[in-house]
Amino acid sequence: MTDEIEHSETAEKSSSSGIGCALALVIVPFLLIIFAVIIGLQVANDEVWLVPGDPNNFDPIAQYEQVRSYAGDNARLKRIEAQFVSADGTLNLNAGYEPSPRVMYDFYRITRQNNAPAGTSPQGAQWHRQIRVTVSKPFKWTFATQGAAGDGVGFDLNLGMDRDRSVEILQNPGEAIPAPICSFRDFWVRAIEYAGADTGSVATIIYDQSGYTFLIQGTEIVLRFDQACEQIT
Repeated sequence: MTDEIEHSETAEKSSSSGIGCALALVIVPFLLIIFAVIIGLQVANDEVWLVPGDPNNFDPIAQYEQVRSYAGDNARLKRIEAQFVSADGTLNLNAGYEPSPRVMYDFYRITRQNNAPAGTSPQGAQWHRQIRVTVSKPFKWTFATQGAAGDGVGFDLNLGMDRDRSVEILQNPGEAIPAPICSFRDFWVRAIEYAGADTGSVATIIYDQSGYTFLIQGTEIVLRFDQACEQIT
C-alpha cells in the first residue's frame, strides 16, 4: 500500500513537472516574440537605437556626430544638456541611482521652403521639425502614454538612444549653434583648480547660444565658457 501511495505521488510530481515544462516552452517563446515585436516596431519607426560608444563611459562630445546623424539629414543643433557628468568628462549611463545620467541633444530640421506671401508668416519663419535625441540608460522599460490625445497607455523599451520629433511647424526656429568642440573633462579640470570642485561629485553641463555652463547641483560652483572653450566667469 505504501509503495502504491509513493508511486502515485511520484506520478503526480512528474505530471506537474511535465506541465510546467510544457507551459515554459510555450510562454517563454511567446514573450520573446512580443519582446522582439516591440523592439522591431520602435526601430522601424526610428524611435530608438543603441548607444553610440561605451554606455559606462559615454562621452557626449566624442559621440556628437553619431548623435547628430541619428537626428536626421541636415539636423541643426540648438542645445545640449548633460546631467551627472563625472570628473573624467563622461557619463556612466548604467549607474544605479535615480534619476540616471542622461544627455539631451536638441536639434531642428528644415523640412520645406516657406512659400507663403511676404507678411503672412512670422519673420524668419521656416517649415521645420524640432528633434530631441536623448541618450540614457540602455535596455530600460518605460511607461508611456500613447495616441494623439494621450489617452492610451503602453510600455516602451529604451535601447539607449531615443529620438522624439515634433510635428512640422511654421515658425522661426532660431539660430543654430556650432558643433561642440570643448572637452567636458577640461571643464572639470578648471572647476577643480579654480573652484575646488569635489572629484567625487557630478556636474550638469549645458551648451547653448551663450556657450557652456558648468554647474554642480547643491554647491555654488557655476562656471561659464564661451563657444571657443575660454572661461568667461
